[in-house]
Amino acid sequence: MDVLRCPGASTGRSIRLDVQDYTQGLERAETSEALWRLAVAFFASRGVERLAYLHLPPFGAPDAGDTRIRHEGFPLDWIEDYVGKRLYRVDPHAVFSQESTEPFFWRDIAHLKEIAPAEQAYLDMLAEADLGDGLGIQVFGPSGRNGYCGLGIDPEAPHLTDCEIREFQWVCQISHLKYCGLVAAALPRPAPLTPRERDILAWVARGKSNSVIGDVLGISPHTVDTHLRRIYAKLGVSDRISAALAGVGIGLIHSME
Repeated sequence: MDVLRCPGASTGRSIRLDVQDYTQGLERAETSEALWRLAVAFFASRGVERLAYLHLPPFGAPDAGDTRIRHEGFPLDWIEDYVGKRLYRVDPHAVFSQESTEPFFWRDIAHLKEIAPAEQAYLDMLAEADLGDGLGIQVFGPSGRNGYCGLGIDPEAPHLTDCEIREFQWVCQISHLKYCGLVAAALPRPAPLTPRERDILAWVARGKSNSVIGDVLGISPHTVDTHLRRIYAKLGVSDRISAALAGVGIGLIHSME
């Protein structure tokens, strides 16, 4: 196994960019549990004491609102509160991650975003629980299926280098995409839309009326309405907004439409 040491890596800790090994493990992972154990083992070998992953389905997806949370190393009472009280909704690290493209340390969050009262209350709870510092990493998936990885760092561990942080980001991102694939395979898929129905749904998502859509496509508003009713039936919705959200959330329409 080749070992690559990041320039300036901490003394006594080598960073193994086992790209091939980790990728092969990812390919062999056929369940979310197997994928999770692979990620936990990887980060544990690099001094990450606690690991949390939030999977955030987009609006309109069949599993919209079903935030999935995996965790390792956190106290049980903390996890019970975090999940049971839905603290992830006021966790400023998770919130900020969806606005950022760069990893960040938890300790810097007050300098990165304006902290709302509910978020400050969360930070106070975090400090009281004495869970230490960590690294927040945003991950992005298809059709807005994004997520957040929180890595609790051992306070006695050597300082993380930029190379190490980028490695962590890489592992989180490819693992998230793998998980997205596992989730997608288990979700129900609606009946396929015809090319004309996709065109109409894309214009609906842009806020256009039936008459405007008819003018653009060279058909009557009545025909547009007929197509829309078929779209509603296929997507299991009953209004334009829900249809547009479903189209985006499922990946039926996108910015290239």
